[in-house]
Amino acid sequence: MIEAMKEMRRKGGRPKAVTPKVHIGFRLAAEIVEGIKATGPGYNARVEQALRAALELGALGRKDPAKPEPSVKSAKDTAALAAMRRKLRQPAKPAARKRRA
Repeated sequence: MIEAMKEMRRKGGRPKAVTPKVHIGFRLAAEIVEGIKATGPGYNARVEQALRAALELGALGRKDPAKPEPSVKSAKDTAALAAMRRKLRQPAKPAARKRRA
């Protein structure tokens, strides 16, 4: 009986994520934090998107020895960085609420 109760309690709740997010802490300049927070709710997600885009573009200093780094940024990289900056300035759209039946 006790085992059945433990099993019943264990099944509730949200399932564990396959790749959970990691909490880190680092210091940023006050004007950067204020600027990010001023963009509205959902700024954490926008910052994460910007960091992902920067990682994909190689803008965060990740060096791959197999790939030589170009000495001049291409127009495509410059345009992608500009788009990323514009995206950070836009407030996130609020998530649609599910209606209960």
